[in-house]
Amino acid sequence: MTNSLETAIKRTVEDEGDPPRSHNLAKRSVMMGGRFDSRVSRELAIIAAEEGSTKQRLLEEAIDLLLAKRARPSIADLENL
Repeated sequence: MTNSLETAIKRTVEDEGDPPRSHNLAKRSVMMGGRFDSRVSRELAIIAAEEGSTKQRLLEEAIDLLLAKRARPSIADLENL
């Protein structure tokens, strides 16, 4: 992958951002993070660009799958409590 393509993907995916959610959710939201190899971040950016999505949405999907696997409420269910 060329550097210019990588830069374009990064700009497209990260600059879009997600539309704002409800005001109450914005007050309750917290930043969660983890340390991963830079190649993991790049792969997420590529997948997001290919799907017209964002890394945020991919992470939400992954967290929802983990919550479902553990028989826990979904993100949407938790946001509506």
